[in-house]
Amino acid sequence: MGDHDHRPVLVGVDGSTGALAALREAVILAQAFGRPLEAVSVWQPSTSMYDAYYPDPDSSPQAMALRNVQEASTAAFGAKPPDWFSTRAQPGNPGAVFVEASRTASYLVLGSRGRGGLTKALLGSVSVHCASHARCPVLIVGPDVAEPV
Repeated sequence: MGDHDHRPVLVGVDGSTGALAALREAVILAQAFGRPLEAVSVWQPSTSMYDAYYPDPDSSPQAMALRNVQEASTAAFGAKPPDWFSTRAQPGNPGAVFVEASRTASYLVLGSRGRGGLTKALLGSVSVHCASHARCPVLIVGPDVAEPV
């Protein structure tokens, strides 16, 4: 069976309710197939002149991405995430980052819609792009998927 047995389940997180629904489904998928799970938040460098002159490190795209993965970890596992769970925040175009990451993943799990505004829509058009171009199966989770009771 080889290396394919250990390819991770990837889940895109951006702090939205859709991403949290995707995270819940990704945890179930990873556990069901005995795969590691990696939560990934993609940030795009700011192009605002205001940020260049008056940078606020707490609201930078990078800081927000790091917060998103930390909040995802806490939401899924509380204070003690299991050793099969990891997080990553990286710069780039979300669609391109997830398609590239899908080359070494077993599954890619995304919410159907992400945050808008300054953080850009992480998901939405990104989920459509990934469903068309990813190199692994893609699960797109709507924000209304109920939490388990």
